[in-house]
Amino acid sequence: MNIEALYKEYKPLLFSISYGMLGTVTEAEDVVQEIFLTLQQEKLDHVQNIKAYLSKMATNKCIDVLRSAQKKRIVYVGEWLPEPIGAARFNEVEEKIENRDLLSLVYLKLMEVLTPNERAVFLLKEGFSLSHAEISHMLETNEVNCRKLYSRAKKKMGISTNGRFTVKENREVIESFIQAFQMGEMERILGLLSPDVILYSDGGGVAKAAIRPIETVQRVLPFLQGVYGKRPENMTFAIESVNGQPGLVGKVDNETHNVISFYIADTRIQAIYLVVNPEKLMNV
Repeated sequence: MNIEALYKEYKPLLFSISYGMLGTVTEAEDVVQEIFLTLQQEKLDHVQNIKAYLSKMATNKCIDVLRSAQKKRIVYVGEWLPEPIGAARFNEVEEKIENRDLLSLVYLKLMEVLTPNERAVFLLKEGFSLSHAEISHMLETNEVNCRKLYSRAKKKMGISTNGRFTVKENREVIESFIQAFQMGEMERILGLLSPDVILYSDGGGVAKAAIRPIETVQRVLPFLQGVYGKRPENMTFAIESVNGQPGLVGKVDNETHNVISFYIADTRIQAIYLVVNPEKLMNV
């Protein structure tokens, strides 16, 4: 088989799987590159379903990376958040995943509580509509265990996996929040934030950020006001696509300085994800 042709056809799919599993662009790209380097050394005459074969390779390589990455994240400075991607990069992979919400920062963050195998089963089942039989073959396990992993994953995440984000409504909530925040309309702000809102900020020890999550509106609001008050004078904000969902992108001299994503439910902001680690802002 022509490796170059395979690369062109399957790279978006393999990147979708890898990014969904790992939550970082660099690691996902490394997995894809490693797969095709391996293929150059293999004879593929025995492969009947190349798509399934490559997907299995990507999934299992990501499981290995995750097991190693979990040790690194223990010593990560502060809260670890997935790496956001802008519209251009997201459009490359969007058509390859059936449930695009699974690549949102909300789901990528929620999936951090899962074991590597639980994450693989959940992503492949919810994102690519694979059967338990197909997934169990990829993970070299049985269907009974696969179903248990899937059930355990949903329980750990504590969410309804049948839900969908409404992009239009999310954008309206975010626009209202920004306007109210800039105008200092406290009552309107409080009406848009859930009383139990939680804020995660990721500076990676490189940029200033809160070390631990900040919980409740009484603590989150002063924190945001402090960050906003200390912003560079030439910083601009715009609502842009972040992982397929409306997000707030702050730029200084046309360079991305921070990215804020929101988890919105029942027209209220339930969680805020603030990424200021410059190493994670290169794809927005």
